[in-house]
Amino acid sequence: MARHRSFEEKIQIVEYYLKNGNQKTTVQHFDISRTTLNQWVLMYQEKGPEALKIRRCHHTYASGFKAMVATEYLSTDIDYSALARKYNIRSHETVRKWVIAYTGGKKLKPTFGGTQSMMKSRKTTYEERLKIAQYHEAHEISIRELSELFEVSYQQAYKLVFQ
Repeated sequence: MARHRSFEEKIQIVEYYLKNGNQKTTVQHFDISRTTLNQWVLMYQEKGPEALKIRRCHHTYASGFKAMVATEYLSTDIDYSALARKYNIRSHETVRKWVIAYTGGKKLKPTFGGTQSMMKSRKTTYEERLKIAQYHEAHEISIRELSELFEVSYQQAYKLVFQ
């Protein structure tokens, strides 16, 4: 069964493989998939040991960045994995999903990290509530973006848009 490896374990596994050069032995000895080993070795060789560090927070990506990566994939011979490594995106699956959405004509929305702040609700005037609802309709932004822009709680913004 797959399990998460510590930074130190990843370094040990990669260095073991680089020293011995035998993928089959490394995979069996450390009970790891070939795909994972190959990914770690490439990251280690291209960006050094720091690339194997465990990320403690979710990365955020702007919609323009997602579109740029998708466009680069479509206009070059670079594969998903190489693009993920080039732009320090954790998984080639993320790049693949962006390309599928981009070619499918879907709007690439920005992603937000796990460090979102909870905002307390506050009193708003009728004019302010109307302005918030109209802004959402005109600009097609997420409820989270709307709540941050107008400094109201997520719940307040949600109610203004959907009730």
